[in-house]
Amino acid sequence: MLFMWSSGTSCARWYNETFRQHSLLPILGNWPCGFELDCDHVWDSFIIPALIEDAESRGLPLELDHSGQQRERMVEAMRQRNNRIIDEGQPELRHACKGCVTTRIKDNGEKEYIDAAVTDGVTIGHPCCQIQDCQNELKSNRDEFCQLHHDLHNVCHVIGCNQPARDGFKTCNDKAHANKETHLRAKGLAMFQLRSRLKQLNATSTEEDEEESDEDEEAVEAEVCDSKSPTGNVKVSARFSRRRTHNEQLIIRPCGVILHRATFFGSEAISGVKHFVLATFRNIGLPSFLFYDNNCSLYKLLKSQGDRSMEEMGMPVDVFHFKSKHSVTDIVCQTHCNPAAFDGLTEGDKWVFNSSIAEQTNVWFGRYHSIVREMRAVKYRFFLDEMIRQRNKWTIAKLEKEGKQPHYRRRDMKT
Repeated sequence: MLFMWSSGTSCARWYNETFRQHSLLPILGNWPCGFELDCDHVWDSFIIPALIEDAESRGLPLELDHSGQQRERMVEAMRQRNNRIIDEGQPELRHACKGCVTTRIKDNGEKEYIDAAVTDGVTIGHPCCQIQDCQNELKSNRDEFCQLHHDLHNVCHVIGCNQPARDGFKTCNDKAHANKETHLRAKGLAMFQLRSRLKQLNATSTEEDEEESDEDEEAVEAEVCDSKSPTGNVKVSARFSRRRTHNEQLIIRPCGVILHRATFFGSEAISGVKHFVLATFRNIGLPSFLFYDNNCSLYKLLKSQGDRSMEEMGMPVDVFHFKSKHSVTDIVCQTHCNPAAFDGLTEGDKWVFNSSIAEQTNVWFGRYHSIVREMRAVKYRFFLDEMIRQRNKWTIAKLEKEGKQPHYRRRDMKT
């Protein structure tokens, strides 16, 4: 799964088709066990070794519940590992190498260590509670609300309305609200869908879809009310189905080693990025430079709050986004976030660090979207963290071959 981006079902089908011509059943005769894999076998072979390796790394035995269904027995162990990674980061958190740390001699003759990190968001997610920023797990992926907000099933789903919903419906007796739900249900009819697809096909060029669209699950429906008031048209906005988490935020070393991952539920808020960065580096110290495509907004937020927690860290925008996405008339951005303005980021005409590593990593990470989009929260986080761990092992081996000397930094030093 690390480089094939294949689901459990696809892996099982590939195995079964590959070895169909080499069946051992004629040789073994009445052997009671079959040789075909299914999706559950694949996921067991993924989760159990990962849990065993995690337990061994901590010098502890793996303990699982001996009752219940197989898929449920490992949930608590997975949740515990998820929580440890949230608190501690990836095992490579203290990584350093020649690809992400450099040195220079200061004017006073002292050696200065310079390191960098990059953060960016990837738009993949899992189903979550309809309430904005609610992080409680859903009991089932078919649910719209978590257990804490379950009673809101019986409240009108139009945003801003708190009236009781009609029996068998998701809206109240308000005519505009009821019409909104009626229109949404009509969109689900086959004829409506077919005509809409035909119209789109005639209007745009044909593109190959990787998967069926799920916009009806994520979008907030908004329409103009049929009856016009003296003050103008009133838009009715509603959410009739599941919300999804907004994005995954990664912090990566310029060499490609991923330090941490976090799920952002409502948006890629600047304040959320600030807290994520501070939490990630709280025990090892902030890097000399943090590349982020929206560092100018982060800089303004810190200044407006009088927050000096990142004062010693340079905050350049990565080279690609600075050239193509940031206005030359933004004085704050050009003054405080221009990568060319920072001493230590260039050697002659070359950049010291690969500030585009996040974009490159996102290409790999984003391809898991179709695999994880229907996973429950615990398995979703476990899977992504394990993929990151496995990729880091591959990256470290690659860095060793390139002579980058990967190692773990001490608490009191940059390298």
